Amino acid sequence: MQFTSIEKMAIIFFLGKIMEADSIIHPNELKFMDRMYEELDVSPDDLPRLEMMDLEYCKGIISQLSPEKLSFAKESFVGMALSDGYYDPKERSIIESL
Repeated sequence: MQFTSIEKMAIIFFLGKIMEADSIIHPNELKFMDRMYEELDVSPDDLPRLEMMDLEYCKGIISQLSPEKLSFAKESFVGMALSDGYYDPKERSIIESL
């Protein structure tokens, strides 16, 4: 599946928000994020773009994804939330805000 650069950054940004939601960054969350960088073909050179993004902007990008891309994104968000073995209510709230 091909994502635009901005779609990739929105997904990565949102994954980061989920990872940080419970104020504990678990090693499995870091591993999950590394897999997502690889799967989405995100390089370190792309990451400075994240500094220009905010949650509302990313929600707007994600809400405009095609059904297939949105399904992938939501599965990724839930995967991140579950990667530490606990689906924190704060993580759930972020995901459900879409």
